Amino acid sequence: SHPQGPGPAAASPQKQRWTAATDLEELVEVERPTNHSVRLVVAGLEGTGLYRFRIAAADLAGNMAKTRTVVWTVDLDPPETKVISGPGQLTSSPDAAFLLSCPSEKPDTYRYQFRYDHFPGLA
Repeated sequence: SHPQGPGPAAASPQKQRWTAATDLEELVEVERPTNHSVRLVVAGLEGTGLYRFRIAAADLAGNMAKTRTVVWTVDLDPPETKVISGPGQLTSSPDAAFLLSCPSEKPDTYRYQFRYDHFPGLA
């Protein structure tokens, strides 16, 4: 749905109206405070996927601004981490080299976190 201009103005002269819509909900009207900004939270997104948010402002005379669109992706699926190679279970090297892969993600969309433990005297 596309934002519509507000009906007859019933708000005080200090307020304008914004209209907003997402793919999940119907058009909503938000009265904007006089400090020229409003914080709008769209809660209850339905999980992983592409979302589109459309927003437009209208003044009390009914003049509608150009609709702005924001598109973003919510990714709630954890990546797959593969250890392709690493040190053998018994080695004389003080260095440990690993080759890792994350085949379920696009390049440059993930990072690795790691942790290692040291148990002196245990073998």
